Amino acid sequence: MGGSCRWGRAFLPPYINKWWTFTASLGLALCCGLTYTVAIWSAELKSRFGLSQSELQLVASCANIGGYSGIFAGVLYDALERHKRFGPRIVLLIGCVLNASGYFGLWAALQGWFEARLWQLAALAAISANAGAWIDCTIMASNEVRNFPSSRGTVVGLLKAGIGLSGSLFASVYSGVFAPARAPFLLFLGLGPLAVGLLALPFLNTCTFVQVSELERGVHVFTSEGRFLFALQALGTLAVYLIVGATVNSLHPLDAHARAIMTAGAGLLLLPLLLIPSGSGGLLSKKAALTHTLSMYQDGSEDEEEEQEAAWERVASSRLEGGGGGDAEAARARGDAAPLPGSLKQPLLGSMERAANGGASTSRGRAAPGERGPLTLHGSASAASVAQAPFPELSPLQCLRSSSFWLLFAALTISMGSGLALLNNLNQLVKALAGVPHLDTPVLVSLFSVCNCADAHLLHPIACACSRMSLGWLPEHMLHTRGTPRLLFLPYLGALMAAACLGLAYAGMPALYPLAALTGFAFGGHWTLFPSLVSELFGLSRFAANYTLAQLAPALGSLTLAMGLTGWVYDRASARHGAAAEACLGHDCFRPAFQTLACLGLAATACGALLCRSRLGMYRAMHREVHSYDAETHRQDGTPAAVEGSTHGGRRRGSSDPSGQ
Repeated sequence: MGGSCRWGRAFLPPYINKWWTFTASLGLALCCGLTYTVAIWSAELKSRFGLSQSELQLVASCANIGGYSGIFAGVLYDALERHKRFGPRIVLLIGCVLNASGYFGLWAALQGWFEARLWQLAALAAISANAGAWIDCTIMASNEVRNFPSSRGTVVGLLKAGIGLSGSLFASVYSGVFAPARAPFLLFLGLGPLAVGLLALPFLNTCTFVQVSELERGVHVFTSEGRFLFALQALGTLAVYLIVGATVNSLHPLDAHARAIMTAGAGLLLLPLLLIPSGSGGLLSKKAALTHTLSMYQDGSEDEEEEQEAAWERVASSRLEGGGGGDAEAARARGDAAPLPGSLKQPLLGSMERAANGGASTSRGRAAPGERGPLTLHGSASAASVAQAPFPELSPLQCLRSSSFWLLFAALTISMGSGLALLNNLNQLVKALAGVPHLDTPVLVSLFSVCNCADAHLLHPIACACSRMSLGWLPEHMLHTRGTPRLLFLPYLGALMAAACLGLAYAGMPALYPLAALTGFAFGGHWTLFPSLVSELFGLSRFAANYTLAQLAPALGSLTLAMGLTGWVYDRASARHGAAAEACLGHDCFRPAFQTLACLGLAATACGALLCRSRLGMYRAMHREVHSYDAETHRQDGTPAAVEGSTHGGRRRGSSDPSGQ
């Protein structure tokens, strides 16, 4: 068995530089928010199949549910977590196939290849949107908790900002290339992301160790912070360009040639993202030797785990030959000590010494009860150090029995549902506040164009993008420098959303602009904050499943608050105004809904505050870890750290040690 493991490792592909993985993930994020394009192609379905408005709303709702239902993607990712080279690629490939299948099916239905029924259209919309959940799970789990656990907030902010911009980017492509033909655009939605996914596929893997390129070298642009800042600037420039282009086209409609030029310009602004890996040491990953490592870094690789497996097999074989196989198997099941080959002793001793000196190298990916733990020289000592770690590791079922999970879930459901209540009902809100049922004059057309652009397509996305970027970087920076708990931002965002909803309950048209921006900022901040909170509160070993489980919170908020509560209040107000009214006009159309959301926002704030108070000790320990880590990696004098070498097929180049250590 040991020989077969060693033979198999000789054919394993190299570990790809994690900066190339991050760059590929940004490209995937820009293809991940295609549910925002439903408004573009849904009208074609309505006219082609004669759907009523309620039937069209059912198709759109199925797309939203599919976009939030990623639990199967999370479970599969965690099941393949040990396969650091192929695991993320398998999950990504499934997402690409789902995306192509869903949109191609919708395009084929429009082309008349088959006579689609309502349930088939709804299923195809759900499948196409569900692909985004698989891709989102892949890039989040690979980058946030595996490749960059010490910069998880910044990474989440950038990836979520990319997802938020994807809708505007593809809307620009439609406007510049396909408008007014919607059916070819559906085919492009199926084939374009598939091509991007296949191009990104070879670059995806997880490197659960610190790379040389992550260490300070004196040249800021080549540090981790410098690369993240460059990505932030590139995405920010793209966001401003898309917003300005959409605003100009809304106020002064451009001809087809000008729209095509605008789309080409957006494509050119994507090219700087390819410079992120520059100067990071090439395509292959190079491991750095550190004195202090983070417990959040599961320092190891797939081939090292296989070497441990092979060591156990050799021990078991020798014991069987000597008649002691039963004892060996029992020790193996307990994770106890075992005689190790000489090639394994030194790394394990070094790890034990680091754990004894600083406690910073304790693995967060410890074995659950009943599972075999990592091979160590002294199993009891390792277990003791793991037991002292303040960082929990919970499975999805354990999360469902945890009060911390339900406090977080409640806060996310209320706050994100409140944001969706504004976003999903913005057009009706503008009509209700303006007090006019028809767009009879050019003045009113311009008014509603400006309001729709400023709110639905300008202020809300600007605020969302800004909050996703800033609330990714700021909590991470304050945790590293001051030890400020990331959880502290959750009650603040809840209070901000509650204040915005209270303002919307009494706002007129002029106040709608800043309130839309405020709501968008709080809404986008929650999207950025909660993936990092899931990894910190419930651990890394089951992050993908726990993350996709927590994503059900905005789905529940959308159904109960954005559609249920707000729709019920709107329909009751319409009935009071008379059946002849084509639209509900007046403040009472939405005021009771936003008053209720403001009160619920106070409850969300209280949930966030209770959760933060209960985890202060965990964040103190986390601050000690990141302080030790930063002290070694942020080298201002430019002294290079030791390099263990480039991994190729799981081995260090130029090493005569067959274990690759």
